[in-house]
Amino acid sequence: MAMIKPLRDELRKFVGVEKQCAVSLIVLLEEGFANQKKNFIRIKDALKAAREEVEKRNLERDLALKMREQFKRFEEEIDFHAGGGTFVAFIAEDDITTFQLPFTSNEKVVVDTTYEVRDLIFALNRLTAYWVLKLSLKDTRLYFGFEDKLFEDTDFFMPSYDNAFTERRKEYGSLYRSHIGGYDQEKKETETKKLYFKRIAEKVEEILEETPTIPLFVMGTEKNIGYFRNATKLGKQVAAEIPGNYEFLSTGEVGKLVWPEVQQWVAQRRRQFVKTELEEAFKEKRVATGIEEVWKAAVEQRIYILGVERGFIQPAAVSKENPYELVLGDNAPEGYEQHKDLVDDIIEAALQKKDSEVVFVNPDDLKDYGRIVAITHW
Repeated sequence: MAMIKPLRDELRKFVGVEKQCAVSLIVLLEEGFANQKKNFIRIKDALKAAREEVEKRNLERDLALKMREQFKRFEEEIDFHAGGGTFVAFIAEDDITTFQLPFTSNEKVVVDTTYEVRDLIFALNRLTAYWVLKLSLKDTRLYFGFEDKLFEDTDFFMPSYDNAFTERRKEYGSLYRSHIGGYDQEKKETETKKLYFKRIAEKVEEILEETPTIPLFVMGTEKNIGYFRNATKLGKQVAAEIPGNYEFLSTGEVGKLVWPEVQQWVAQRRRQFVKTELEEAFKEKRVATGIEEVWKAAVEQRIYILGVERGFIQPAAVSKENPYELVLGDNAPEGYEQHKDLVDDIIEAALQKKDSEVVFVNPDDLKDYGRIVAITHW
């Protein structure tokens, strides 16, 4: 499962890429193994529609043959998992790339010279993303969440308790294998647990290094959470601790348990930004308000925390000669480049820096500031 930053970066690679023939298949998938056959048919139907559309284009013979070969190759290699979401395929004369995105999007079959990727990035940027760590002596697991959907991050392997025991035994030698010198069973187990959760903490810190503004929710028994808390350097990135014995819960069960905690944290983070952080930033004169000022801060890469009202969209045109000059609306004058949604471009600019954060607030929370505001680095 690709976490949010690599996923966003991978999608960005397709923005503005031009091909002789670029086909975008965007298909909604139903969750669960029982729906696998139905999902396969939906993808095949989208492929059929793409084939028919390409045939209508009367492409040059060589290009038409290449696209037929690519369609055949894609059909033979269709692959997706039972997690649902959105299946995306970008098919061109020289490339086939597929994604299974953990959110829903509008279904489309588009044949053009560029890929239909901007709306996917737009949707991804506005999701609530979070990490979940389920602590266990037998099987610690790391998950990544988008809204109420949770996915196990199988790209990383957690350290094992057995390895921690072996490491500790090598350190103490024969003393560790006996009761000599007071090394009784309880003390051995405590020291092994401390080392185990230290190694877990180190691994999690390594994984989360690229996403320092995405919160982590930690689950496990109170003792295990205590070991992890004492070992980790993540500090405020740990948004909440959820004590209990969750060792045998499935991914779906963990997701249902954690989502209310995430919603509570999001509401608290929203209040903290609007009521506290924004007020302090105004005193320090580190605030940009309204679309024009915030766009300027984005161009200058000064955004530290971006606040945006949910649902706020602003089409605008940007001067090709001077990026600070804007014309709001859908009709770009000559010499200007039209942006479908400048808010999304500002979000993209803010997220280029890993320590920048985007906070989505309720409608009217920022009505006095033009519905968008940025706390800046300077």
